[in-house]
Parts: sequence; C-alpha cells; structure tokens
Amino acid sequence: AALFAVAAGAAFVKFAGEAIGAFQDLALAVDKFSIASGMKAEDASRWVEVAGDLGINVDQVQTAMGRMNRTIGEKPNLFRDLGVDLVYAADGSLDVNATFLNTIQHLKDIKDPAQRAKEGVKLLGKGWTDMALLIDQGSSNLSASLASVSDAKIIDETEIGKARNFRDATNELKDQFEDL
Repeated sequence: AALFAVAAGAAFVKFAGEAIGAFQDLALAVDKFSIASGMKAEDASRWVEVAGDLGINVDQVQTAMGRMNRTIGEKPNLFRDLGVDLVYAADGSLDVNATFLNTIQHLKDIKDPAQRAKEGVKLLGKGWTDMALLIDQGSSNLSASLASVSDAKIIDETEIGKARNFRDATNELKDQFEDL
C-alpha cells in the first residue's frame, strides 16, 4: 500500500507539473501572439484556441496578421481599393481582430481561385494559403467560434504575468542548480 501511495503521489506530481507547464506554454504563446498582432491578450487567446481547433499552426495566423498589419501601415489604400473595410478603435488604432475578419470574408467572397490567390498574396502575403481553413469559415462563422471559446480557456494579462513569473522563477532555480 505504501508503494502504491508513493507511485500515486509521484504520478500526481508529474501530472501537476505537466499541467503547469502546458498552462505556461499556452500563456506565453498567447503573449507572443498578442504582442506580434497588436491584439489584446483575451482576443489573441481566442484566436489561438480557434486556430488549434481547426488544426492551423498559430504561428501561421500570427504571420498572416503581421503581414496584414505591415501592408496596412505601408499601403492602407490597397485594402480600401480591394474593398476591405479597415476598422479602427475609439483611440484611432487599428482594430486588428475586426479588420482580419473583414479580410477573411473578402477573400472568401472571391469565387475565382486565381483572383483569390492574387488578392490573398497582396493582403496576407505568400503564406495566405495557410489561412485556407479560416477563409473557408468566413467571418460570421469565425466570429461565432471566437465568441464561443470557453472563459476557462481565455488567457488575460494577469495570467500572462503569472506565466512570465513562473518561467523566470524556474529559470532562476535551474541556474542555481547548475551553479551547484
């Protein structure tokens, strides 16, 4: 019985450690996505979850949004000329979430594959095809999927701070063990 209790305790500790590690990895991925895309952490965590559900690598979504942001910064009229509405927040900054959804819907609405490819490259870069599943969803389905992400899966700035602190503490502990 004692051996069983020790084994069960070790298994629990291992499981807890893996769960904490998974949370930390997720929170830090959301942080990276948030910083790179210009979205709030809560919105970024929704995109991370929806992309994962569709089997899309979140780095591909992050890259597409980054390209979109850069293109808007360099040539905002390109989006307008193609018929994509740019959405701005009350403070005048680009609403990346709404603008990305508008871009996805615009590409979905193009029936000619050659024209879709041409505009996809202009709007999201060469990797636009990595967004094919998102584009196929269209903005209304994606908006519903983003809104339906469970509150338990939403990462906010507080949780990102905890993950950063845990990462830093773990690194410091590792450094101390290495010094020993």
